[in-house]
Amino acid sequence: MPDHDALQQQAARLVDAAVKTLTHPDKRRRVALRRALGRSPEDPTVRAAHMVVAPILPAHGDKATERAFYSVASMIAAQPRDARDDTAGLNGDADESAQDRQEHDAPAAVDEQESLGATLGRAVANGKAREDTTESRLHLMCRQDVDGIHRHLPRLIATLRADLLPVGWVRLTVDLSRWGRERDLVTKRWLQDYYRTLHAVRAMREKNSQKNEGEDQ
Repeated sequence: MPDHDALQQQAARLVDAAVKTLTHPDKRRRVALRRALGRSPEDPTVRAAHMVVAPILPAHGDKATERAFYSVASMIAAQPRDARDDTAGLNGDADESAQDRQEHDAPAAVDEQESLGATLGRAVANGKAREDTTESRLHLMCRQDVDGIHRHLPRLIATLRADLLPVGWVRLTVDLSRWGRERDLVTKRWLQDYYRTLHAVRAMREKNSQKNEGEDQ
């Protein structure tokens, strides 16, 4: 498995390549990635996706790393149309999007280093996801092996992106690459980030609400 810095760089290259398929004139590249969604790299359906992922795949990666690269690339390609446009920077209503993000305590741009746990915590705190359901799904995913996490993750990511909630694709690629050997470390961080972000956003909203009430008096 490559060291962290090398893995980070190659994950960034993967995300860049997958995002470029969203606007590439040759639609076969995006279709190939989309068809690979939820499938292992050995599946015959994935063969066409090799042309996008293989040149970027770490040479000495383990099973978890290989699966992570194909899975994240396919999830990027399989996003709903509005989410694809948002990812590719084609959202024409940029001012409204920025305002909406500000109102919901979200960053103005996607933080590629934000973990999935933090993303889910922010979604719950902003009322974009149910707390009980999201918490249960997160704990369920944290118990999965390599194959299991890739069975559960695509549906969750599709739900987030359907609501145009941001996903830190680079961080997700790195975390999934570490799943085989360091799952407990990754899942600990996901859970810590979930609860930490949920608490922080709610505390900030409460603070702002009290401040506004004080100004109105």
